[in-house]
Amino acid sequence: MRCNQVKKLLQIRFDMLTEKEYKSYKEEAEKLKEKIAELPNNDESWERYARVQFGKVNRQIEETMTFLFVAENYSKMIEIMEEMHNFIKEKWNEKITNRDTVYILGDMAMRGTQEELIAFVSILKGRKILVKGNHDTIKDLRYKQLYDEICDYKEMRDTFHGDNMKLVLCHYPMLMWREQHHGSILLYGHVHNSIEESYFQKCLWEMNNDVFFGDKAGDSILLAYNVGCMMPYMDYEPRTLVEIIERHSQYKEVLQ
Repeated sequence: MRCNQVKKLLQIRFDMLTEKEYKSYKEEAEKLKEKIAELPNNDESWERYARVQFGKVNRQIEETMTFLFVAENYSKMIEIMEEMHNFIKEKWNEKITNRDTVYILGDMAMRGTQEELIAFVSILKGRKILVKGNHDTIKDLRYKQLYDEICDYKEMRDTFHGDNMKLVLCHYPMLMWREQHHGSILLYGHVHNSIEESYFQKCLWEMNNDVFFGDKAGDSILLAYNVGCMMPYMDYEPRTLVEIIERHSQYKEVLQ
């Protein structure tokens, strides 16, 4: 699913938004709908332009949208879900081999039958480690056996251009984590690309720039990355630590 298909999904999404007559956002939605038609058909240029443009307003869209779609949009919603699942499976299995280990930071699924969830996860390649989120239910032994490990919190190490980095993995963002002032990096999810994410990042920025915290800090600023699949720099596929940090940095530069 490349640019034309995603354009279609974006168009449907904005159509749903305007049908709900959110007056405070309707004018902006109309402008964005016009931008969809103007997006270039070249995949590379589309990815650079469109993801940045829609990333800027994605938070507003998620705040405005609700999951209570009217009946006439139900079939569209099902179509979107099926395309999204196929898109994720395709991107995952193109990149991951059965020798790789993938850390999933919670909320593997929110709704649907247990049979559907088992079928979806079983087709994904690699060793899967689930750091549980608030929507993860691990009651079915068949589903539990699809993971090599299931936990609530995890500390591990990985390399970033030769440097050995300590990582803290948790579904939930937190302002205090182990060795946070000494190079430890927090990877988290839960808040999506929402106002909560903005507040959390604002708190980190203030802590990194406050004189009090600066005096208390060690040799490193606080580093925390939202690895939710919907984040523009994650783009619905598993990412290495190098990819997360570098793509996040590029995304922030474009937004500034």
